[in-house]
Amino acid sequence: MFLAKLFGGLEDMPELKGIQSVEIMTVSNECSDNRQKEIKKQIASLSDDAEYTTLISIKGEEDKVRLMARQENDMIKELLFVVLEKEDDSVVIRIKGKMNLSDVQSMIEKGEISKN
Repeated sequence: MFLAKLFGGLEDMPELKGIQSVEIMTVSNECSDNRQKEIKKQIASLSDDAEYTTLISIKGEEDKVRLMARQENDMIKELLFVVLEKEDDSVVIRIKGKMNLSDVQSMIEKGEISKN
């Protein structure tokens, strides 16, 4: 509920009510080159397995973005947003809670920025 209040309340985004926690992890250029390469290699090696499935995967010239989910029955218990950038910081955002797929789709749609 606290998280929903930060984003304007449940009236604007009722999908947030199922989120229990958010963790943001970054790999910055401040790490040693070897350490940074090792961490990025581990992040890049994340793949579909018995626990996680990829919902969206986007590859650009300079970066890769992947949205992965861990489900139990029809509920998504955990989302991983993985952003690997060739030159800049890489980021993993981990969201835990109880969400259904339509909640996730709605959050993505509401988060889109239109280009004018």
